[in-house]
Amino acid sequence: MARDPRYDILFEPIRIGPVTAKNRFYQVPHCTGLGWLRPRMLAALRGIKAEGGWGVVCTEYCSIHPASDDLPHHYASLWDDSDVKAQALMTEAVHAHGALAGVELWFGGARTSNLYSREVSLDVASMPSIAGDPFQSRAMDKADIRELRRWHREAAKRAKQQLAAAKREKIEFQGNIAWFYHKEFARWAVEVWREHGMDPCYCPAGPEYNKRIKDKANWQKPIIASVSAHGTGKNLQGMRYQQVVQWPRSASLAEQMLGRMHRVGQEADEITCPILFMTAFDHLNFAATLVDALYVQQTTKQRQKLVASSYITRPKVMPPEVLRERGYIDRDIYLDDESRELLAKFLGSR
Repeated sequence: MARDPRYDILFEPIRIGPVTAKNRFYQVPHCTGLGWLRPRMLAALRGIKAEGGWGVVCTEYCSIHPASDDLPHHYASLWDDSDVKAQALMTEAVHAHGALAGVELWFGGARTSNLYSREVSLDVASMPSIAGDPFQSRAMDKADIRELRRWHREAAKRAKQQLAAAKREKIEFQGNIAWFYHKEFARWAVEVWREHGMDPCYCPAGPEYNKRIKDKANWQKPIIASVSAHGTGKNLQGMRYQQVVQWPRSASLAEQMLGRMHRVGQEADEITCPILFMTAFDHLNFAATLVDALYVQQTTKQRQKLVASSYITRPKVMPPEVLRERGYIDRDIYLDDESRELLAKFLGSR
């Protein structure tokens, strides 16, 4: 059936600022019930929309700062670099079908209760919660307004970084291991890396894969390995780089996993191990493992790598007992202003 020529204009490309949409079908920002809690499901949903023909696909309302936290309602967020990584999944899924990705930057004011972030709600005037929660917003002064404008600028910059992050998937990863916890997630990663021209060595559980991960010929490829199957009992000190894509909850398993490379025979002065945090659960999961690792260290007198390691970026949730073990005792006078603010934000003021 031929299309009515009156509608041809809808299928023509249209320029929007510096970019061009493939047609005039614009999926406006709308909520999904997924938000930052389920970034992979959200990326798949937006990707399906792009595959179906939409020229532009947008996020739902996207919080620019922890002072705009709308839980229990699920929203997108661009608070920090971990959010950039999560949003890049959606960007890549949309771009794969020739569509543009858009973001709706949002600040909620008195509408947001900040039940998760515990930040003070800010608005142009002090007023009761619009959402009906038992709190009062604080009226913004000129300094607050300047900060709000800065938060918008920083969030906009992070939105632009989504594209760059999506394009960095084809990073050189030869001779290194990416640890995964769930088999289906690992299979998905193998497919994605192959789509980007990489040839990963996939090592789930099983005798065949025990031999595969030990074979030094495979160390010239990026290795995707099950932490449950290969995080213990393997001598991998010939490698120098490992990345944890899904963090294991067990402190003993985490200690063993880090010890596959950090062991006798390792020639490198130090081992780097980036950890991928994409949701609030990831941060809390890591913090719980830290507490367990500290318990093991204090009861067995065996130094644990998680407790003793240097952190290039301090974990967002650093349990106070771990801070004391690392030398911060009962006072935080040794912390710089930024670290002191971070502690107050995530651990509460003393």
